Amino acid sequence: MELPLNGLFVDDGDELGDYKEQLQSWIGRFHVYPSRARRRKLEGTAVVEFELDDKGSVISTKLVESSGELILDKAAIRTLRSASPMPAPPASVSGRKFPVPLSFRLGE
Repeated sequence: MELPLNGLFVDDGDELGDYKEQLQSWIGRFHVYPSRARRRKLEGTAVVEFELDDKGSVISTKLVESSGELILDKAAIRTLRSASPMPAPPASVSGRKFPVPLSFRLGE
């Protein structure tokens, strides 16, 4: 499933921009639309902020914007936890926090 990031990971150029593209691709592999939410036709976008250590392990997650549906919010957080460890960040971005919108849309 391709990760719908809604343009939040903008191209920062150079190393950071390349790394954000890597993260987008990596996280997308773990993004799962809960079947119960699909059956109930629930949609929404949850924004989760996550922080990585220097090896790419997720050390914290925080829901910063709810999708409006608890099941989707939990799935968004689960996506990031499942994606850990991620590709190790370049030294220049180690320990950075990244907000990521995770969209759940029927038909995608």
